[in-house]
Amino acid sequence: MLLYNERLLNKQLCDEEVRKMFRSFGYGGCHDCPQYLERLCERMAESSDFPHEIGLFLGYPVADIKGFIANKGRNCLLCGYWKVYCDAEGARKTFDRYNNCTKYMVECLDKGKDIYSALRIS
Repeated sequence: MLLYNERLLNKQLCDEEVRKMFRSFGYGGCHDCPQYLERLCERMAESSDFPHEIGLFLGYPVADIKGFIANKGRNCLLCGYWKVYCDAEGARKTFDRYNNCTKYMVECLDKGKDIYSALRIS
């Protein structure tokens, strides 16, 4: 299951560097969020491994995805929510924010909130 904010995902999909990388993974005919997600589902069905471009959907830096591919997952500067090959300090800050969000969600769910109210989705 992938929960996403459509506005934020569309913003990510509009970034030219991201689009270029998507094209290299066979997403050339995709023009909107549903098409990209449909293609991702197809790619995931084609293999038992997660396709590298999943990182683009999750907002990972393009440089880190390229670094992961080039290094075959080895030689990273930092390993957290993803393997970091560039800007370790920026990634650490992002990981801290993710940790805070995770803590918040766990607290909300422990208090009996459903995921929609925890995310403030109506």
